[in-house]
Amino acid sequence: MVSIGRALLARPRCLLMDEPSIGLAPKLFQDLLQPICTLQRQHAMSILLSEQNVREALKICDRVAVMKAGAIILEALPAELADNARLMDLY
Repeated sequence: MVSIGRALLARPRCLLMDEPSIGLAPKLFQDLLQPICTLQRQHAMSILLSEQNVREALKICDRVAVMKAGAIILEALPAELADNARLMDLY
């Protein structure tokens, strides 16, 4: 959370978040998602979120890019991946 605060001091137009759930209890990560959404809306900020917790990430994202071995293998809307079966087929 401190890292996010430090990054925001520069008032960026784009924020890259690399697995913000690492090291957080699941409840804390869920509590962090809503402020991330609010930040994006209030400041018209683009946020690139790299996250392994797919279920939670799909709740807040506008678009999804799935990567495998460093290459994008699927671009979709979150609703297209809601049942998780399509993602499982990719791996």
